[in-house]
Amino acid sequence: MGFSFAVRDSNGNTVGRAELLAVADEEEYKVWVRVGDADNYYRCDTLAEAGQRVAEILTAHGDYDPDGGVESEDVARYIGPALTGVVIHATGYVGDNGVSLFWGDAKMQIDRALTDAEILAFATALEAAVEEEREEYR
Repeated sequence: MGFSFAVRDSNGNTVGRAELLAVADEEEYKVWVRVGDADNYYRCDTLAEAGQRVAEILTAHGDYDPDGGVESEDVARYIGPALTGVVIHATGYVGDNGVSLFWGDAKMQIDRALTDAEILAFATALEAAVEEEREEYR
């Protein structure tokens, strides 16, 4: 049993509907993440793991100001024609070149977008992981 909800773009316009499965089915789904258009998709068990993965990629590519890092306030929901996930304003990953981030099945088929609370949890984990990465490179 589940329920459907409207999927809205960054302007608040309804762009579709999605099904949310019952919580009992959640264990079958993982967080999928991809940074930008050229990266691979990575399956993560938790939002914290997804934050760590993104931090590693951003650090490896030098995709943020090393003096400023990435703060949780830099992360915002984005749902566009080619992306369901977040943008990170402190990087070049904005618009449809943002970070794909969603709950999906083993075949990377989207189940649902993250809730606001889940995005905040991801953003907080990302901020902490970037700071750890920055410390390692100092």
